[in-house]
Amino acid sequence: MLIQANNRPYFRVMKSDPEIHAQTTFSALRKDRVSQFAVWIGAMRLRTLPLALSGVGMGNLLALQAESFDGFTAAASLATAALLQVLSNLANDLGDYEHGADGIHRLGPLRAVGSGAISAADMRIAVRLLVFFSIAAGLALLYRAQSVVGMGVWIMLGVGLSATWAAIRYTMGKQPYGYAGWGDAAVWLFFGPIAVLGTSYLHSGHLDWPWILPAMGLGCFSTAVLNLNNLRDREGDARVGKRTQVVRMGQTGGLYYHSFLIGLGVGSLWGYAFWVGDPTLFVAWLPPGTFLLSALPRLYRIRNAPEFDPWLGRTAGLAFLFVIIFFLWLLMQ
Repeated sequence: MLIQANNRPYFRVMKSDPEIHAQTTFSALRKDRVSQFAVWIGAMRLRTLPLALSGVGMGNLLALQAESFDGFTAAASLATAALLQVLSNLANDLGDYEHGADGIHRLGPLRAVGSGAISAADMRIAVRLLVFFSIAAGLALLYRAQSVVGMGVWIMLGVGLSATWAAIRYTMGKQPYGYAGWGDAAVWLFFGPIAVLGTSYLHSGHLDWPWILPAMGLGCFSTAVLNLNNLRDREGDARVGKRTQVVRMGQTGGLYYHSFLIGLGVGSLWGYAFWVGDPTLFVAWLPPGTFLLSALPRLYRIRNAPEFDPWLGRTAGLAFLFVIIFFLWLLMQ
């Protein structure tokens, strides 16, 4: 097209309708892909990773303290734990949708399948992929664990497969154990003793009995986070037949149970600090433990279920803080 400007002619190429349509379509597709990517990231609930990595992180640090640390084992154990947590989150999203727990009365974060953002078929594919990657990472971890030999190899293989099964069957399947009230026991076991002691064992090929104290502590904190989640969702869970411990005990009983978990968790970690014999570790662990204990009266004053939600992140963050402080303490030794 010839255009006159300042008495000087020049040409400007005008886009045809097909070109404009193609550019608009490409822009819309790009935005749709970005949006869909964000939906998947949200469904993975990456904010749960610090708590999931706390137990494995503590196990790695105990091995470092015992001078039996292996870098590949540490990296592979953290990767396996992260994959299992994402697998659990996606399977939980799908399982609760299939059992009707993500209805209009849900108080927690919006679920991907329940909201229609991700189809159930696509989520099943994602769950299968995560199962594959989790098992592959676990096998690589076990293969490189030079200190694990003989029967120990088969025991750790069984532990890994059990963890994968537990991540899936919490809410998925015809009889998910989370709906029967066994979620608390599974979380305590897999986020506490198995995560901490199992990781330490992969490094060293042996276990020291004092390690059970931080293992118990982090297991209790992880179970406390689940308990807060169940306190928030108590009415909705009862409506769909999800018989969590809170549904069985009621809100008051659930708060007593929560106090027990926090008290035992803090006491276990402080007990390990006393066993170590260095007062600096106890002093360093004093603030997060004191905050967790001092927060209990505020939980008893909660009357609206959604008010429990902020305490999930706070409790998980403080559990992770114990691990970070332990790492910094080891660096100073």
